[in-house]
Amino acid sequence: MKIRRIGRKTFGIVLVLLLLFVTFFVIFQHQRNRQARIEVLTTQLGDFNDYIYYLDALSGTSFAHITPHADSLLSQIMKMQNKKGLRLTLISLDGTVIFDSDFPDCDSLSNHLSRNEVKKALREGKGTDICRNSGTLGRPFFYSATYNKKFSYIVRSSLPYN
Repeated sequence: MKIRRIGRKTFGIVLVLLLLFVTFFVIFQHQRNRQARIEVLTTQLGDFNDYIYYLDALSGTSFAHITPHADSLLSQIMKMQNKKGLRLTLISLDGTVIFDSDFPDCDSLSNHLSRNEVKKALREGKGTDICRNSGTLGRPFFYSATYNKKFSYIVRSSLPYN
């Protein structure tokens, strides 16, 4: 009788420890995968932001002041991208939106200087915000902003957060 009780207690303890180990392992793996996806998105969006600065330098038309030619060029660039939901926003250093690929009426958009990714980009050159609801579109996005001191605007790209 005593041996059966000890066996059941031991089995119960081993089972609980095994379940705890599996639970911690799953949580740890989930966090690692999430962090890896964030790093990949940050790199991809940062590269796209750098690409926009590169095109500005090559085009001879400054994107800091959107002209019909610059607007047309940026719209063509967005059509060529095969990332579903990719959004591009150009923001002046005072926070005024110069261009937004999803919202053509930029004059009615609020000042973007207080956005976390924009503040960080101005301070450090690059900034991200992982899951913030868009004030314009009302859905969560993953934002990446880049500020290159050679240009007088901030490039911010984003993808829907899921």
